[in-house]
Amino acid sequence: MIKDFCRKIDEYKYPIRIIWIFLAIWLAVNLIQSAFTELHPDEAYYWMYSRWLAWGYFDHPPMIAFLVKTGYLLFKNELGVRLLTSIMGAGTLYFIYLLVKDQLKNLSVLILLLLSVLIVQSHIGGFLAIPDLPLVFFSVVFLYLYKKYVDQDNFTLAVLLGVVASLMLYSKYHAVLVLFFTLISNLKLFRRLSFWIIPIIIILALLPHLFWQIKNNFPTFEYHLISRSSAYKLDHSINYLYSQLLISGPLIGIIIYYHSFKLKVKDNLFLRALKFNFIGFMAFFFLMSFKGHVEPHWTAVAYIAGIVLTTISIQNNEKAKKWLRVLVLPTVLLFLLIRFILIFDVLPDSVKIDKDFHNWDAWADVIKKRADGKKVVFVDSFQRPSKYAFYTGGDFVHVLNSIHYRKNQFDIWHGEDSIQGRSVLLMKSYIPNDTLITSNGEFRIKDYDKFYSYFNIKIKPDCKRIKAVPEQELDISIEIENTRNDTLKFRSSEPGFAPRIVLNFHDGKHFLSPQQLQFLTGDILVGESEEMNLHFTAPPVKGVYYCYLSINNDRLRPPLNSKPFELIVE
Repeated sequence: MIKDFCRKIDEYKYPIRIIWIFLAIWLAVNLIQSAFTELHPDEAYYWMYSRWLAWGYFDHPPMIAFLVKTGYLLFKNELGVRLLTSIMGAGTLYFIYLLVKDQLKNLSVLILLLLSVLIVQSHIGGFLAIPDLPLVFFSVVFLYLYKKYVDQDNFTLAVLLGVVASLMLYSKYHAVLVLFFTLISNLKLFRRLSFWIIPIIIILALLPHLFWQIKNNFPTFEYHLISRSSAYKLDHSINYLYSQLLISGPLIGIIIYYHSFKLKVKDNLFLRALKFNFIGFMAFFFLMSFKGHVEPHWTAVAYIAGIVLTTISIQNNEKAKKWLRVLVLPTVLLFLLIRFILIFDVLPDSVKIDKDFHNWDAWADVIKKRADGKKVVFVDSFQRPSKYAFYTGGDFVHVLNSIHYRKNQFDIWHGEDSIQGRSVLLMKSYIPNDTLITSNGEFRIKDYDKFYSYFNIKIKPDCKRIKAVPEQELDISIEIENTRNDTLKFRSSEPGFAPRIVLNFHDGKHFLSPQQLQFLTGDILVGESEEMNLHFTAPPVKGVYYCYLSINNDRLRPPLNSKPFELIVE
């Protein structure tokens, strides 16, 4: 019966009607899902972005913030956060249809929809408010315009390509790969006069974002290109390979990879661009796995090309079509099961796969009641504080990021200034005075009547590299800069734990025991600096060490106050 139903859909005389019906159902399902599913931690973080619109953010360009802001103006809940990305999810499927419909002699609607839903659903959920979704949407629009531009050399299409390319780049930096692989697939584009409009529009459109990066010392580029790098681990490459197969569906993934590589594109410049994008994305992120962890959804754009190439390749392959028809029912059932689990907390507590979407409103309420008017401050996190702010209706929250974590947008917002000398409830305290039990785990917490911290203070060492022998006594000069909006006062809320400069050694794998250097006293006026000399001892073991300076206070975890200098112990 299912086989006959699938054949009838494939042979339906007016496939565009099926497309519109399907898109309407898909959009309705995603809007309902958006309204009744709690925010993913990353979505809450991007909602925090939207509260203070800017031309850039620590982790990403600003597109996701503008989308969330617009939807949230209409609905002050999860639906508002996801409204525009849900619409974009449906729009992505429609443009995939436009990309492929002219390439087929006999359009198989079922195959196209099945492939599209599997990939979009697996990679970006089709409704989540994350940067990947606008990136995929604007990428498929870009490819649609490029398909026309290949055959029609005119300035109107070039202007549209420039605008859409800019929107791609404002969504996520991975858009650079789409532009690069498309360009190298057709180098004759350089000969077109109209082509040069595209880079001009992109450069002009990105100037506000570039100025933001300059003003904030290029935090995004430093994070993605430098801070995320790590020593090679075989696990990263293995995880990348099997996650790509898993996220596209083991059987569907094999079909897509096989037919995307198999299809001969000949002189078709559009299909050539798709093949360059598919292979290029997969190869690029495989190479990236040699320098760190690669998230599975980073290749989402590649699967647009994979869907089109596969659909064209299997149009006359009855064996492949048969496999896809067999997968229809289990795919739909699995899809519905996943969506059900995201809304309803039905899995046992021991199963953690869905816990990002459940009970966070109750969790936030417990913390708010325990804080009892104190400012809530988290340590080494950006997702949970964002959840707390969202589910308390926008209550103040701040994050202190130590050397054992990473910097994020909270470091740029400078919320630390507003908690100095104030009553604070510190979540995830290194030295707690209490434990708070919530619906999403236990937290070691500490109460402060007057809290002082120095996480956003900059220390500039006068050197970038030092050579020494084991246990050699060394001296360096530093400059402490007051980057706050008020006088910097070195105070402590706990007697006997005055602020002190600490030197942290990293041997390339982990941090060693820090050296306690010099106590800090006195004040530094706004916009001024203080210079001092420090004395420390080189580690007893030969090697290359990366040295970070911190201002440690009240037994908090050491902050990342300086960029590292290199210590070579020979």
